[in-house]
Amino acid sequence: MTANRPAVKLLCDEMLARLGRYLRAAGYDGERRVLVVELASGTFEYPGVSADTYRRLMASSSPWSFYRDHIDEEFPAKRVR
Repeated sequence: MTANRPAVKLLCDEMLARLGRYLRAAGYDGERRVLVVELASGTFEYPGVSADTYRRLMASSSPWSFYRDHIDEEFPAKRVR
């Protein structure tokens, strides 16, 4: 992993497809407690997100709605790409 790339865990194609049109992919760095999301508009890091919040995002029936309501509105974002 290079210093300028986010620590995103690779997801299977099925999971990528399930996340939807706007929320393309998500990964979690448990050591740093950072959620990384790839949106249609870019890639963002959200520090301070718990592993439980990440699990709930990935298990949600509507990941985009969960992201907007529980992550984007609650945690500061840092654009990384």
